[in-house]
Amino acid sequence: AFLEAAARVTKRNGFRDFTSQHLSNFVWACARLGYSDDPELLRIFSAESIRKMHEGTPQHLSNIAWAVGQLGPQHFPGCLEGIVAETARRLDVFDPPSLMMLSDALFEAGYNRSDGQQEPLLGVLRRRVMGFGSELFKIFTEVLPANRAIATAPQIAEYQRRLRAVGLVTFGYEHTSSLFAELRIAEGCGWEAAEASALPGWTTNARRTTCARRFAVSVGSEVLEDPGTIFTSAFASAAEDSACDLIVTWLGQGKADSPVVGRAGRCGDAECRAIVAAHRTFQAAEQANGARAAGRIAFHTSGVPCLSCVGVAVQFKKCYPGIAVCFTFAPREHGWEASEPTASLSTPRVTPRPVPAGPEPEKAALAGEALTQHLKQGILASQQPPQQQQRQQQRQVSWAPIVDLVEAD
Repeated sequence: AFLEAAARVTKRNGFRDFTSQHLSNFVWACARLGYSDDPELLRIFSAESIRKMHEGTPQHLSNIAWAVGQLGPQHFPGCLEGIVAETARRLDVFDPPSLMMLSDALFEAGYNRSDGQQEPLLGVLRRRVMGFGSELFKIFTEVLPANRAIATAPQIAEYQRRLRAVGLVTFGYEHTSSLFAELRIAEGCGWEAAEASALPGWTTNARRTTCARRFAVSVGSEVLEDPGTIFTSAFASAAEDSACDLIVTWLGQGKADSPVVGRAGRCGDAECRAIVAAHRTFQAAEQANGARAAGRIAFHTSGVPCLSCVGVAVQFKKCYPGIAVCFTFAPREHGWEASEPTASLSTPRVTPRPVPAGPEPEKAALAGEALTQHLKQGILASQQPPQQQQRQQQRQVSWAPIVDLVEAD
């Protein structure tokens, strides 16, 4: 009853009291719970967001684009076109993660011009993304050492500095597969997504990534086979990153102490654990047999891998040129019925923060902000263990007074 009442008031007032931050928060919360029950509300939202597009920060615009892609572009006429135009106009102020999230959102939404022609403004955005791709290819092929054992400390530091300087954690769902092909880590026969996800231990829990691995490799007369093993992510320290056989890179936010203080290491990522375990197996076999490994290996992850893990896969390929490596990943998931959020990149990079309304906000703004908070409470509750959810429900304040306030309008 509350959602319908809040929607009625919001539609009547047309979001006119919403700032760009409020609009971004509102549609983000709707998308996180898959709330598209009121198409008219979403159409009114689209009209207002287009009118205020020039006020939006890069984070606001990329969050809105992500939400539109999740809920369905058909509910938001002209919204993606407006975001693309505004992005092209202010491209220089967009940070790399916002551009990449926007690129992914447009890709998932199947965005293009209605007349079937290539959208020129979309080309502007894609050229910027392709610039990231060219730099990443150069880093992985020219700067990245084959492994830590043969690299000097300055070489490792330069590689890590260059990779962090790109400013991305991943290269996105649309472009990572192309990067894999260029790096020759998408060769041979890979996993079918359904086959990998059917293995015991596979999970799409947002707090843990999953990687399926299998291989058939010969080293001299020895034959090594893995029909299918699941690896899940685990906590790893900065010290473990530094001791890892293959070079991993902390992809933080750029603070001076980020690489060494108060963060989880990248060598705990599921795909990194799977690759390093295979590396140790093949390295020991080569040393024992005095021969090079040859064969095939396939990895499949529950989400697009981070750039550190892409670098680990490239190092593996450099160490074992006789092994065909096929690295694939699951497409972004849209399962809103799940009790846990899905893969990491299906949520915005930064959760929007609510901005307090003015000293005398109209009831439309109150209702919309209350709706946003109500939806966000549902998101947080779905991420809690069952016992904590029960305690939370016991403490929860009734929304009835707010419903009465809305309906009284």
